[in-house]
Amino acid sequence: MECTGKSITDICLDAGVESQRTFNRVFRERYKVTSREYRNLYHEQYISQTQDEISGMEK
Repeated sequence: MECTGKSITDICLDAGVESQRTFNRVFRERYKVTSREYRNLYHEQYISQTQDEISGMEK
């Protein structure tokens, strides 16, 4: 989920889950956040890490 541009719906279908509702329920039970929240959190961490690395190179 972190390394793909696929939609959450496509990821759900690729995982063999026919219902996105079921996928979301199981995902939330497992990770304690929704799949969208998970992706957004990962994206924020990635952007922050990338900015830190760029800042480190500029020094």
